Amino acid sequence: MKVTLLLAPLHLRVLLDRTRQKILREFQCKSWEDLRCDRTVHQLVDIIDERLAHVPHHPSRDSIKFMCSYNNVRREGNVAAHSASQDEIREAVTKKPLATQERRYLEQIFEYLFNERV
Repeated sequence: MKVTLLLAPLHLRVLLDRTRQKILREFQCKSWEDLRCDRTVHQLVDIIDERLAHVPHHPSRDSIKFMCSYNNVRREGNVAAHSASQDEIREAVTKKPLATQERRYLEQIFEYLFNERV
């Protein structure tokens, strides 16, 4: 149950991040910083809202403003990412397929950080 509660803020953060990535593709920009430039949040909202007006299911202006601003979803996602317990991290590592390179790397990193085997 605790792992599910821990993942919810991360999944919501992923939702915001993936939406930003989709917007970047719409604008053909490589990064959020490139899109934002020296614009204020309100200016950024204006150009995104205008560009997405033709897209099916486009978010409302307020939703775009929420996504463009540093908000509780982003903050809680950051907190969740950095507050996992050693046991929760171990569980995440052990969910990776056993015979993969990624699993071996993660096990080695875990062992280095916590001075014990997974």
